Amino acid sequence: MKRIAAFTSLFIVLCLPLFFGTSCSSESTDPDKLTQDIMSKYKFNYDETLFTTYAWIRYAGHLQGKEMPDSEPVRMLISHLDSVMSERARTDLLADYNKYYDQFDYMLEYIASVFAVNSTPPPAIRCRLEELATYRNVSDSTDSWTLNRMREIAPLGEILSSFYTENDIADLIRACSPYYIETGKTYAGLAEAQISASIKFMRTLPAELSHIKEVRLIPNLLENANTEMGFQYMGVKYDIKGSNREARYHPHEFTHSLVAPSSRNDAYKQRITAITSRIWENVKDTPAGKSYRDPVSYFDETLVRVISNIIYYDTQTGDGAARFNKMRETEESNGWILYSPVMQAVDQYRESDKPFTEYFPLFLNQLEKSLS
Repeated sequence: MKRIAAFTSLFIVLCLPLFFGTSCSSESTDPDKLTQDIMSKYKFNYDETLFTTYAWIRYAGHLQGKEMPDSEPVRMLISHLDSVMSERARTDLLADYNKYYDQFDYMLEYIASVFAVNSTPPPAIRCRLEELATYRNVSDSTDSWTLNRMREIAPLGEILSSFYTENDIADLIRACSPYYIETGKTYAGLAEAQISASIKFMRTLPAELSHIKEVRLIPNLLENANTEMGFQYMGVKYDIKGSNREARYHPHEFTHSLVAPSSRNDAYKQRITAITSRIWENVKDTPAGKSYRDPVSYFDETLVRVISNIIYYDTQTGDGAARFNKMRETEESNGWILYSPVMQAVDQYRESDKPFTEYFPLFLNQLEKSLS
C-alpha cells in the first residue's frame, strides 16, 4: 500500500466556497436574492473519487489507442501510469474495463460518474447504495434505473481502490491540482451570470430550489471537451464540466433543477408520455432516443436543452439567434424531434408573466395542439 493518505490535506484546501452571499428567506421572490442564495451553496470540489474513476477509464482508452482529451492532466496521467504500471497490471486493467464496457456500452462514463459522486473517497471506494435507496425526492435523480445501475457497478469500487493505492494516484491528484484550482476559479467567475439569467427566465420561486442543500461544481479535466454532466442526489446538485479549451459555463445542468418540478411531477407524467409517444417511432433509434429511453426523461432533456440554449446564446440578439438556430439544427439531426415544437411553446411562455411551474399546464396544452 503506497501513501494512501496523501490526499487528505489537499481535499481540505480544494473544497472552497465560490461565493459568500446572504441566504434569502423562503418567502422572497427577488430573483437577485435567490441567485445569491444558490451561489452561496456553490462549492468548487476537486472530487478524488471521480478523478480516480476517470484515470482508470482514460488510461484504458489510451491502452486501446483511442484519441485522448487535449488536456495537461491527461498527459500527466498517461506519463505517470506508463511509468508505474507493469505489463500484467495494464492487461488486468484493460480486462476489467472491457467487462464493464460490454455491460454498459456508451453509457459507461455516465454511470461511472454517478457511481463516483455517490461513493466514499479513496482509498476505500464504496458506493453508498443504502443511503441512495432511502433518500428519495421528486427533484432528485434517484430512481429505480439509477439504483439498479449502481447495484450492477458497485463491484467497481474494489477495483478502483486497488488501482488508487497500487499506482500512487494520490501523488497524481496532487500534481494535477493547480490545473483544477485554476479551472475552478474560472468557472466561479462565469457561473453567477448564467444562474441569474436562468432563474429570471424561469421566474423561479424560492420553494422550488429549497431542496438543494449544496451545489458541487466539479471540473473533470480527464473528460472530453464540451462534455458536461449533472444530476442531483441526496440534496446535492452536481455540475460536472469537461476539459474545454476555453472555459464556459453553460446553464444546462442547473436548468435541470429549474425544470424538474414540472417535467418530473407525477401529476403530468401521463400527458408527457402521451406527447412523446406521438413521435417515439421516429426517435427510438436515434442517438437521443438511445440515450434517453423513457418518454419522461426524453421530454425533460428536450425541454432543458431548448431553455438552456435560449439562455446561453441570448436569442434576443441577432448573433445569439443565429447560433441558437445552428444548434437547433444539430440537435434535431441527433433525434431531438420535439425541439422546434418545444421552442415554440417556450416562446409563448415568455409572453406570459407566470412562473414556469404555474404556466406548465398551458405549456403542455400548446404542445398537444401543435402535435395533433
